[in-house]
Order: sequence, then C-alpha cells, then structure tokens
Amino acid sequence: MKSFESLLATLPRPPSPTGRDIRRRTGHDRLAGTALPPLLQRIYAARGCDTVEDLALAAERLIPVASLENTGAAAALLAAHRERRILVVGDFDADGATSTALMLRALRHFGFAHVDFLVPNRFEFGYGLTPQIVELAATRMPTLLVFGDADAVLTAHAVEFFELLGGGKKDGGWDGSGISTARLAILPGATHYTIFASPALVAAVVPFLDTPMPK
Repeated sequence: MKSFESLLATLPRPPSPTGRDIRRRTGHDRLAGTALPPLLQRIYAARGCDTVEDLALAAERLIPVASLENTGAAAALLAAHRERRILVVGDFDADGATSTALMLRALRHFGFAHVDFLVPNRFEFGYGLTPQIVELAATRMPTLLVFGDADAVLTAHAVEFFELLGGGKKDGGWDGSGISTARLAILPGATHYTIFASPALVAAVVPFLDTPMPK
C-alpha cells in the first residue's frame, strides 16, 4: 500500500501564483541519524544546519565574545556606570525575556549597584525602542523637579509634570514605602531668576541627593 506522501507525489502540481515552482529542500538526510522528528530535520536543514555539531548547545560551540564588534567599548561603558542606575529594556518575546534575565543576573553578580529591567508590552507600545517606551523608562529614574511659585511655570503644570513621573499617585504611607522616586519642590517667593539664591533650594536638594538609590 502506497503512503499518503507517495500518492501526493503522483498528482499534477498546480501552477504557483508567483510563477515559481515550490520545491521541498533537500539535504536534511544528513540529520537522519538523529532523534529529531523529520519535520525538524527539514526546518534545520533549511536554516543551514546540516550536521549534528551545528545543533550542539554546549558553551564551547558559541562564537568567541571578542569576535563581536565593539564589545570592548560596551564593557567600558558598563563599567563606567557600575555605581549608577542601569535599566535593561528587553523585547516582548522569548529571546528578549531570556537575554534580559541573563543581563540582570550577570550585572548583579558582577557587583553593579542598581540594576532594574523593563519588558514593555509590544501590543501597547509597538515594536522596538519607541518614544513611548523611553517615556516609560524615564519614570524609573529618580528625578527632582524644583519650581518657584512666582514664576511663569504654573504650579498646576509643575504638579502635572510630577504626576507624569509617577509622583502623587498614592499615599506615601507612614514608613514612606509608597513614595515615588520622583520628588517635587515648589519654593515660595521664588522665580527662575532668584531660585538659586534661595535657602529653600538647599533644603530641598540635599535630602534628595542623600537619599539612597532605590533598588
């Protein structure tokens, strides 16, 4: 009795809508000795994986890190931010989440002080590093906004800026655990001309700078 695939092979091939013949790739027979299902053998062969060694997952099969471009400059940039706040923005898929988790574990293992992550919803923010994602990432950074109450910037607008950075969304709590990383200071009787000479500016800035960075 003939197999279903052999019967299909005897049928006349319908014309291709693109004008090109659709033919099954060959070469997957080199993976025939493996435990891979035939479908995966064809998929791997189509991607150029012709031997079992091509499918090896051991670390020694990875290409040397030094062969990648600009790795030295990237390492130097990371080292310069060892005591600063680092935000790893990952993609909304399997390899994006995996690489994000790997970066977090590696940087924390190497002693980086403040490492956080952001994996935005692609259906909400679109694909890639969009302006919306940048705005969202900015809310993770501690920010101090200082305004004078007698200036051209309305205090209502200052509060709106503060809210865009995540401030004022909930009660700070007795222990301060609900306080956002952003801070807002509105100095009485000050303008952008006189604010730098105001003693109230020092009183607002110094505690903010002395506050430990959030983890």
